[in-house]
Amino acid sequence: MSEFSIAAKADNGWVAEGEGIVNIENCSDNKIIWREKGIWNQGQSEQGQSGQGPGGLEFSNIYRWAQTDSVEFLLEHLRYGDDRPVKLVTIRTAEKGLWKCVDPYRCGQDIYRLEVKVSPDELILYWQIKGPNKNHYSTISYR
Repeated sequence: MSEFSIAAKADNGWVAEGEGIVNIENCSDNKIIWREKGIWNQGQSEQGQSGQGPGGLEFSNIYRWAQTDSVEFLLEHLRYGDDRPVKLVTIRTAEKGLWKCVDPYRCGQDIYRLEVKVSPDELILYWQIKGPNKNHYSTISYR
C-alpha cells in the first residue's frame, strides 16, 4: 500500500474528498508506523456551497498500529511524537476480513468509532464521529 483516498460527509450537508500517499515502516514489537501526506480537495455542502478556497488543503498524519494480541489492534496518533502517543481506538476481529471498534476514542463529548475491512489489495477504514453537534462519517481506502 502506498496511496489512499478519503471521502467525508456530515449530516449538515458538508462533503469533502482527498487523496495522498502513505509510507509504512515496520517497527519492533508488532508495531508499524503509517506516515500520511495528502490534500483535501475543495469541500462543499450538498447544496453546492464551497467550504474552502481553490487548491485544496494539505494535511499529514502519523499513526502507529500495535498488535496487542492475536485478535486485537491499538491505533495511536503520534501528533506529539513517538513517546507521547494519543490512543485513538482498539479494534478486534469481528469476522474474516472485518475488524470492529471495542474501545472508542472520546474527545470531549464526541465519540470516534472505527471499523476496518481488510482484503489482499486494499484496507478500508470507516470512521464515525458522533457528538451533541456532530455526526460525521469518513471512508479512507488504502491501496
